[in-house]
Amino acid sequence: MIVIRDREAGNIIEQVKSYDEGAEVLSLFEAKDKEEGIYEEDFYEVADVGLREVRSWRGMSQSDLSKASGISVRTIQAYEQGARKLSGASYDNLKRLADALRVTIEELVS
Repeated sequence: MIVIRDREAGNIIEQVKSYDEGAEVLSLFEAKDKEEGIYEEDFYEVADVGLREVRSWRGMSQSDLSKASGISVRTIQAYEQGARKLSGASYDNLKRLADALRVTIEELVS
């Protein structure tokens, strides 16, 4: 999933559909900060984030995601650690994870 995030803390601020849209939104954020006198160069970044970051952004633990999706904590851990590729997951697992995280399958695996 492509997002705008705080470069230092890594907190996701907003989800975007593409790097181009991210660049536009990033410019708006930086212009607003500059107007408010709090502008710092390279404070935000456009980033492609994975399952762990999306889960964290939604305020969910692995256990929470497991309960919401019906997928075991061990499987979620394997996806997050790269032991299993999320892009190779079954459609059913992708759909359940995406629904639990309120994103599309495409956003989840992009």
